[in-house]
Parts: sequence; structure tokens; C-alpha cells
Amino acid sequence: MEEDILEEQVGRLVGFMEQMLYSIRVLEQNCLSIFIETGVSLQELQVVVFLGKNGPSRMGDIAEHLFIGGSTLTAIMDKLVAKDFVVRTRSEEDRRIVLVSLGPGGERLFMDHRAIKERYSRDILEVLDADERRQHLELMEKITARIGRGRIASPLEGTRSLQEGKGVEPEPEA
Repeated sequence: MEEDILEEQVGRLVGFMEQMLYSIRVLEQNCLSIFIETGVSLQELQVVVFLGKNGPSRMGDIAEHLFIGGSTLTAIMDKLVAKDFVVRTRSEEDRRIVLVSLGPGGERLFMDHRAIKERYSRDILEVLDADERRQHLELMEKITARIGRGRIASPLEGTRSLQEGKGVEPEPEA
């Protein structure tokens, strides 16, 4: 009985996560349409947001965070430099290291993007009363911490090889 309830809840959570991911993609596309005059792409916006949140960073750190290759990031950075959104500088400690930071245009873009996300977040929270907002944020913090620590099961755990095209492995009998 408890297992049936858990499975139903897992199904609901999967649906919520899929909807949230879709909604986040829509939000990002809406942000892009607002910033269309800047000529910024989604990947360029993601770099600007990363730098706005993390400050001056090494190219490798940015590429790792965004799951893109170094050559792809270099091409993105070249475009952002040309648009005056980012600035490349050499590290004071080690001249071999190139740090990337936001330029004035990038700072404005980051702040405008942040303001849009804050309005979106306010719209979400306004449907909740104060106690529900507190509970929601506590739960989101707990879930985010678990995901951030890598405590979530591997996406392929319990499944057959995708190359075999077989679905979910049957549960072992006890």
C-alpha cells in the first residue's frame, strides 16, 4: 500500500518536473525575445548569467557548468566580447590563466534578466500564503541540496542499456 502511494507520488513528481523544465525553457525563450535587440543567443545569455552570479571565471569552469566544449565556449565568448558584454583579462597570479568577467553591457543584461526572473518568482509565490511560501522554500532548499550533492540515483540505474532498447529492468525478487 505504502509502495503504491510512493509510486503514484513519483509519477506526479515526474510530471511536475517535466512541466517545470518546460516552463523554465519558455521563460528563457521569453527573456530572449525581450533581449532580441541585443542579438544575444540562449547560450550567450547563459554565459552572462553564470558570470553575473559567479563573477570573474576561468573558461574551463564556465564550459563545465554549461556542459559545452571549450571550442564552443570560445566562439560564444568571441561574440560576447564583440558585443561588449564580457571582458577577457589575464590573472594577476598566473598570466597563463584568462579570466572572463562581465562588461557594462553584460552587467545590464544580467540585471535585466534577473529582474524578469524575480517577477516570475514573485508571480509563483503570490498564490501562496506566508506559511506556504516558507514551507515551499524550505522544501525547495532541501531538494536542491540533495540534487546538488549528487545524492540522486543515476538516471540509468535500474534500466537496461539504452542501446538494447529494452525499458526498465524488472525488480529483483526478494
